Amino acid sequence: MYLLFISLIMPLAFFFMYFFLKYKANKKISRWSGFRTRLSMESEKNWKFANDYAGKLSLIFGIISMAMTLFVIYKYDLNDKIVLILTGIEIFFLIMVSVLTEIKLYKKNNG
Repeated sequence: MYLLFISLIMPLAFFFMYFFLKYKANKKISRWSGFRTRLSMESEKNWKFANDYAGKLSLIFGIISMAMTLFVIYKYDLNDKIVLILTGIEIFFLIMVSVLTEIKLYKKNNG
């Protein structure tokens, strides 16, 4: 039961992040919440774009993570090694949300 809970934390966090970025952080520039980078906080336009884009990526990676997790739960017996691999992949997805959003924002402003 513990491993099931651990394996579902990240997919649920992606869905939470989607709703947070889309509906809460997308309002006005905040020093405390939202997709906060130097480039995203440069203007209101950048702020809204970055939070919207990061939210969309969070939803996409959340769906992929949840599908991957449910498939693994259905197909295999959960053990420490499988949960560690799942969590590593999901942390990679989390990093990709930041990297892809920053790249998209940079391209939007410079070209």
